Amino acid sequence: MNPRELSCAPARDKAVEGLRHYLESHGLEPGDRLPAERELSEKIGVSRTALRGGIAQLRSRHVLESRPGS
Repeated sequence: MNPRELSCAPARDKAVEGLRHYLESHGLEPGDRLPAERELSEKIGVSRTALRGGIAQLRSRHVLESRPGS
């Protein structure tokens, strides 16, 4: 998705693309932790609500995993 398309995309879709880019650009491996929600939403440029929706979507696709208490 190019930057122009990304700016017109719904916030949750922008969050999903931003999360995917973050995972790739930071070389995160399975089991690595994401930064705090506030920090990550600022880096990606979406609201925390949109970020949560993006995380939920990636969890449903088995790209991300959440662990209670982590």
